[in-house]
Amino acid sequence: MLIDLPKMSSWKNKYEDGALYFICYFNDAKCYKTASIYPENKITHWESILNNNCARLKDETKLWLDEKHKLYFRIKPGNNKTFALESTKSNE
Repeated sequence: MLIDLPKMSSWKNKYEDGALYFICYFNDAKCYKTASIYPENKITHWESILNNNCARLKDETKLWLDEKHKLYFRIKPGNNKTFALESTKSNE
């Protein structure tokens, strides 16, 4: 499934990481944020990966910084037993 809206595109995901959908948010034809939608049983797996590879930001819930790639990662709970793993560029 592919959904194209002026500011967002969504693809049904068939990758091995278990994501259900991959969403790209656009501003001026550039992708500024992505979100992968996962079933809730993958949340512990992703928290472990982020805790081992990124810096968890103090005073922020479920927000990590990957300094090497200059990306923020945020886990947001969703509906229907899912969550989103969002990725945005950090300010350089």
